Formats: sequence, structure tokens, C-alpha cells
Amino acid sequence: MLLIQFRYFWVMKNIALILTLIAQVTTSDAFPIQEIKDQLNQLKERQIHPVAVFDLDETLIHSAKRKILSYDKAISINRPVLFQNWPEETLSADQYFSKKEDALMLSLPNQYDSTLFFKKIGIQNADFVKQLDSFMLPIYLSNDFIPVDTANRGAVQLLELVYQAKGEVHFVSSRYQSTQESGTIKNLVDLHLYRNSRQSFLHLRNDGERSLDFKVRSYSEIKAGIVANQQIFIVAENEPENFNALTQYFPNVLSIFVTGAIMNLGIKLNQVPFMITTKNFIQD
Repeated sequence: MLLIQFRYFWVMKNIALILTLIAQVTTSDAFPIQEIKDQLNQLKERQIHPVAVFDLDETLIHSAKRKILSYDKAISINRPVLFQNWPEETLSADQYFSKKEDALMLSLPNQYDSTLFFKKIGIQNADFVKQLDSFMLPIYLSNDFIPVDTANRGAVQLLELVYQAKGEVHFVSSRYQSTQESGTIKNLVDLHLYRNSRQSFLHLRNDGERSLDFKVRSYSEIKAGIVANQQIFIVAENEPENFNALTQYFPNVLSIFVTGAIMNLGIKLNQVPFMITTKNFIQD
């Protein structure tokens, strides 16, 4: 009976993966799949195992719905405090976030700057936005709504190619290890992005650690762990500051800059060899 149940689970899991891959193949060429296949074939001929380094949120993962739900919960929990100080803004935000999350996702601008987002929905008060953000961030940076995260178009197909080539995938995300590790791993498994502990490696930052400092530390550790029969062949990021650091550590590899969400518009994106800029995941 246990053997039958195991076989049933294995079949259903692989059917789900196949359906996901088919769906991503037929949507859009968000990642340069053919070029990646060609590079993997070249590495295979040289008996080299590929290593990939990817950011998560808005690179492989689309997390806009998680932010919408986090705002909604923050308003619900803190409504008395918000209403006492900003009654008009609180009513407006409450009404807005009570709509369907799927429709709200497309309202998010291409930057993480919440001021732009609230201006778009008619809320101009910077003090209200700052206070609501302070209530929202601990929820967003928790496991609460990670299960609603989805894989960006082509991400599953891309990682499956690396895994099939007996490669390693390093996820370097500024999510917090203390509050988001378990939810992140489960979500990556559910989305068919995490293969196993021998091929999939999750790097999350420590509490209080600056995002860029964490990224640089992780890149250094990954680089130090590369052995003779391995080679970094692809990296991807969506933040110019992080992309610049990533490509400095791993130059002359296929480098993908994913458009759609940028924290700091003042950072100039370095132009590097073998660089590809993807389509806008949020708006397209």
C-alpha cells in the first residue's frame, strides 16, 4: 500500500511539473532559454557542472500579491490607530485593499517605492504611508503570505534545465532567515524551483544585515565554494545595485537583468558582456 501511495505521489508531482513547464513554454520568452540550452550543452561537452546564482523576489518570483495582502492585514490589525490620525486616508486605503488581490497586483508600479503606489490610488499623505509601511513590512517579511507567491514566466523551465544538467542553483534573497526560511523553502518546492539539498541552496540574510552587504557576503561564499569541475554560467537580479555587485563577482557569464521592480532608481545599471535585459514581468 505504501509503495502504491508513493508511486501515485511521484506520478502526480511529475504531471504537475510537466503541466507547469508546458504553460511557461507557451507564454513568453522571458528568459533566453535557447541560449541557456546552448551554453549548457557546451559545458556538458567539457564535463563541467553548471552553477547558477539567482535573486528571488521579482527575479524568479512575483511577490506583488503578497504585498497587497500584507497591506490589507496591516490595515485590519491597526485600523484604530490609523483611523485616529488619518481617517480619510485609512478609509480610502481600506476600501482599496478590500478589492480582489489579482486586480490590485497590476496597480503596483515598477518600483518598490510605496509613495508612488499610494499616489497612484489617490493617497498623498506621506506620514500615513510611512506609518502604514511600518505596519506592513513585518507581515510582508514573514511567512504569512509567501504561499501566494508565483514563479515568473520561464523560471521553472530555466531551473529545470540547470537541474537536468546536474547543476547547482543558489538562491540569494534578502528575505530574512529568522522569519521567512521555512515558508520560502516550501514555496520554492511547491513552484518546482527547488530540487533537493544537493542541487538547491538558499541564502537568506540575518536580522539587521544590510541587503547589499548580505548579497556581497553570499556571492563571496558561493565563489569560494566553486570546485574544479564546476562553473558559474548564469546570474540574474532585478536591482541595479545588486546586479552591479553580482556581475563584479561573476564577470563574463550570462547576466540577466530582470525589469519590473527597482528599489533605487538613482543607481546606474552597469553594462557588462553577455548581458540580457528581460521584459517587464509586472506590466506585460
